[in-house]
Amino acid sequence: MTSTLVRGKALICKIDQHNRPLLVDDGALLVDGSVITEVGRFAELSRRYPYATTVGSPDHVVTPGFVNAHHHVGVTPLQLGSPDLPLELWIVRRIAA
Repeated sequence: MTSTLVRGKALICKIDQHNRPLLVDDGALLVDGSVITEVGRFAELSRRYPYATTVGSPDHVVTPGFVNAHHHVGVTPLQLGSPDLPLELWIVRRIAA
């Protein structure tokens, strides 16, 4: 199974009951296959999982679980729809339109 560390200056874990984000500074999450299995400080996780591929940097923000929950599959751009794409590509296509 492929393991990946996703690193960021800030890792947003959740929003607390006062609507404040719970952040891990210089954080990372470990992804095994397609499942997030661990969250913590990058230094600790990279020491414990030296074989894992690292993506991201201390200049990124990591927001696990952030998904595009609203789109119109199968509707043409003329009908103001958009193709079913990952969020990063979807945003670029919509800005261009």
